Amino acid sequence: MKLPTPRFVTVCAALVAAGCATATPAVQHPSAEHLASLPESQALALIDSCLQEQKVEPEPGWAVELPRHAGGLPVDIRLGHAPVGIEWVSEQDRARYGQLLPAPDPSGQLRVLQGRDGAIVLLLDQATYRYEPGGARALLASRDLDSTADRLKRDVQDFIAYVKSQYAL
Repeated sequence: MKLPTPRFVTVCAALVAAGCATATPAVQHPSAEHLASLPESQALALIDSCLQEQKVEPEPGWAVELPRHAGGLPVDIRLGHAPVGIEWVSEQDRARYGQLLPAPDPSGQLRVLQGRDGAIVLLLDQATYRYEPGGARALLASRDLDSTADRLKRDVQDFIAYVKSQYAL
């Protein structure tokens, strides 16, 4: 067995003395009641900005007829004139439409709702875009506002890439 060189031992001792070799505390994930949801106005502004970056013209939303429902779901944003939209699902939407809107996928997969008229709507549930406001734990857990906004943008970009492969926007 080869013994460590004196220089190696000296460097290790210096690191320990400087505190560089101390164990990193375990990341504690905040409980649900400590997390904040991205406000709808901020989410819609981020979505609009992402659409403009992707050269997709957002239109005012429209009502999409849902299967098993005698009325339309008001969709926040329509992508051009295609039967495609994006809906930010708030707590109020979830309470009003209940089982008609699928729950967020626990694995993080995007949820798409198909209307009776062939419309496709990306459902972005506010419960999926939660973050810990402020604090060092938020940064360690990657659940700060910036990372939440970045995840929302990536989800919208993925959806737009899919839609562009299916429709002329």
